This record gives sequence, structure tokens and C-alpha cells, in this order.
Amino acid sequence: MKLKMKIGLIVLACGFLAAGRARTQEINNVQFKLDSQDKEVHITYDLFDSQERAVEVMVQASNDQGKTWDILPFPQSLAGDLHGVKPGKGKSIVWKAGDEFQGFSVELFQVRLVLAQVVGSASSVATNIDPVAEATREAVAEEKENQLELDKTKNLPQTIAGKDGEPMVLIPAGYFTMGSPDGKGGKDEHPAHQVWISSFYMDQYLVTFDQYDKFCDAAGRQKPADGYTSYKVPSPHWGRGRQPVLNLTWKEADDYCKWAGGRLPTEAEWEKAARGGTETTYFWGKDDGPASNYAWYGSNSRHKTWPVGQLKPNPYGLYDIVGNLWEWVADWYGADYYAERPGRNPAGPEEGKLKVLRGGSFSNGTDCLQVAHRSGWDPDKEDGEEVMGHLHEHGCRCAVTP
Repeated sequence: MKLKMKIGLIVLACGFLAAGRARTQEINNVQFKLDSQDKEVHITYDLFDSQERAVEVMVQASNDQGKTWDILPFPQSLAGDLHGVKPGKGKSIVWKAGDEFQGFSVELFQVRLVLAQVVGSASSVATNIDPVAEATREAVAEEKENQLELDKTKNLPQTIAGKDGEPMVLIPAGYFTMGSPDGKGGKDEHPAHQVWISSFYMDQYLVTFDQYDKFCDAAGRQKPADGYTSYKVPSPHWGRGRQPVLNLTWKEADDYCKWAGGRLPTEAEWEKAARGGTETTYFWGKDDGPASNYAWYGSNSRHKTWPVGQLKPNPYGLYDIVGNLWEWVADWYGADYYAERPGRNPAGPEEGKLKVLRGGSFSNGTDCLQVAHRSGWDPDKEDGEEVMGHLHEHGCRCAVTP
């Protein structure tokens, strides 16, 4: 058959952390062309590394317009400058794509390059360790692990009931791009980087007062208020029941999820789930215009929370994943954490003063609804202490590892 694929090329760069200092690599001047007669994709690029170290270059392919990607470190049809590549200009990869992707949809097929990791310095070739061979071994082992996880995901049910009786949605294993492209979003959202997340389940809805009040009854805890607690004004009552529980500290959210048989999601898990397989600024697209269809925020909320599940879900079927309430996640907040480019099931910094909040709330503008947007907040509050802040905007949802 003739090769008439619409191929989109995305170039991603990854950094390396050594001796407490971030060092970056760049891939640029990327060009590609199709050879329909030989069914080949020809890719050329330039590779830069300030330390002249060899870099792991891989190729990924998608058959659903970039919603999900398969990493392809060593297919027989790939040849040229990939894996342990030394910096320089005029690098070239030839991909006999037609031989390998006969069953791919020509309308949906995309390909991209990824800088995965630094695999050694140029001087290391004089030692007994071959950095390219070592990178090859590690990449093959990681790909096998990835494939095992992908096979496991195929056998998992799409939804389950959590121990608190609420539905949970499967978030499939795979890579996604975490963070904002350069020039967009806050500084703590850069650089965008590839992250592998193992499959997990996440609450379809924010934890509600129905659920949390049962926890309080069982644990002998004081139930949180259903309105403001942090301002010296008459406290409103927005209702309990299916309203999302608010006024939660990080510790209270963490304790609930453990009681319910789960845990708080990591920040990376939360973003993968919120994106729903998309890589746009908002999970519904590039612009904030449709926000009122998916999120309760400053322009449509009347400055209060709303019962869960009333608006449209994201592509994974999660409701109120942005808006309504900020959601606590497990990680400590680190403004420079992304510079480390943590690539596999990252769990955030080992310590910190703030915990991460994600998703924005009923009182925010659309900038806080962007899926890469990050915020940090003090996780602690003594019982009975009045907190001057925005605790009434803080809720949670839980995750479970299958």
C-alpha cells in the first residue's frame, strides 16, 4: 500500500541532575520527510549537550492522534542516530514505518522524538564501561517492564467501587507530557517532561460530605463546616450530602483516603488523570471558552461549591477534576522540582514546607483550571485553630493501586 500518513512531529527535551545542579540538553532543527515508495520516514535533527555527553534518543508512535504513545526503543525497522547519541549536527534516523505499522490508521498516526536521559560522558568511552551498551540494557529492561504494565492494564476493569462505595475510574499506564510548554504557565510548570505512570484508579467524583461525615462518625472526629471558616463573617451553609467536602487540611484528606482503603494521588498521577490523554492547555482544548461546561469557577459558581457530577466530565470520565475545589495530592511542593525531570512514577521532593494543591476552585479564574497549574499550601492545622486563608476551597479525591 502507499504510505500517505499524516505525521505530526513533537520534539521533547529532557534534563539531567548531577552534583545538585540541573544540566540540560536540546534537540532542534528537526526535519522529516516520507518516502512513500520505500515506506520510510526520514528524520534529521541536531543534538546539543553542554557537557558533550551521550544522550538517549528514542522514537514514539501514536495511533490515536497523540492521545496515547508507545515508546519504541529498539524496533528492527529503526536505524541511525538513536539511543546513546553523541552531540552534534546532522543526526539522522530512518524508520521503515510501513513495514512495522501496516495496521495503523493513516489519519491518526503520529511520530515524535524524545530525549530520555543522559547515558554517559564523551570521555567515558576510555573506561571499561560502554555507556551506549549500558543505556541499551537499561532501556530494554524498562521497555519490558512497561509492556508488562500495559498488558496488565488491558485486563483491568474500567471502573470499580471503592471501599467507601463510590465509583473509581481506571487511569491506564503509559507516558504523558507533564507541565507546560516553555513560555506558557508559571515558572514552576517548566520544563515540560515525559513521565511514565503505572495504572491506578481514581475517584470519579470529589469526596463528598456524605462520605466524609461517615468517616467522622466512625473515627470520632469533628465534622467540617460546609462554608467559610476562615473569615470573620457570618458563615454560609452550602449544604452537605453530595456537596464536595471542604475545609480539609492535607492531613485530614490523607487520613480519609487511608480510611477509605486508598491514598491521595501523587501530583503526576493527578495531572495524567486530569489531562485524560490530552496535551492541550485545558483538557477540553487550547482555549478557556468552554470552561463553564466542565468546571465551577469564578464566572459561573456564584462563589460557592456545587454538588459533584453536574457538569461534563473529562475524557477519562472524571467530574469536577478542575474547579469546584482545589484537590490535595500526596507530594511536597517544590518550585524547581521539574528541573530534575523525574521520569517514572515520580512522588515529588522528599521534604518541604508546603503540600501540592491541584485543579483550582469555585473562586478562581480560568488560569487555575489549566491542567498543568500548580499551587502549594501549608498542610498543617491544629484542631480548633482558625486558619486565615482559603481552607474552604480545599477538598480531595482518592486513588487506589490495583
